Amino acid sequence: MTPRLHLRLLGDCQITFDQTGFDQARVDLPLAKARALLAYLAVSGRVEPRGALVDLLWSELGEADARRNLRVVLTQLRQALGDYITATRTTVSFQRDHPHWLDVERLVAGAQRQRATQTTVLSPGEAEQLAQCFALYQGDFLRGLEVHNAPIRRCIGCADPVAGCFTGEAVFDARAVGHGQLRRRQ
Repeated sequence: MTPRLHLRLLGDCQITFDQTGFDQARVDLPLAKARALLAYLAVSGRVEPRGALVDLLWSELGEADARRNLRVVLTQLRQALGDYITATRTTVSFQRDHPHWLDVERLVAGAQRQRATQTTVLSPGEAEQLAQCFALYQGDFLRGLEVHNAPIRRCIGCADPVAGCFTGEAVFDARAVGHGQLRRRQ
């Protein structure tokens, strides 16, 4: 069985491999910029030019030093995650076709399903699914991740689809689930 990568980015950043469904092996990424880059690539789902990543992570450094730092971070990511990260001479990406679980994706999908129902009356099963969805929210996106002197923190927020879920009606939905205020369908 191929291990599945688990990325918990809501709250404290937790990266693990699920090998049997019960056993999880923690992935150690000591460099904060490695965790930030992984989060950015996983959430954005895009193939990113190396030059853009250098600007996001090391805008304060010269080109040569910044590119060397990117190579170090990519080496750390590939050693820890294998082929989940693909890097060419010009681009870097997270391989979304590999088995993975991303709390952000699950939360967004659940919120979108709820919005699509266009109803304030939920069946017990729907209420339970929504409660499980919002239980994924363990805190602010990448809480505690300190990435100094790097604009990537702002850009991860831009790529963060959860930001849109916690505005307007989705906040109401989350509070309603948390306070048991959803009406049940008869």
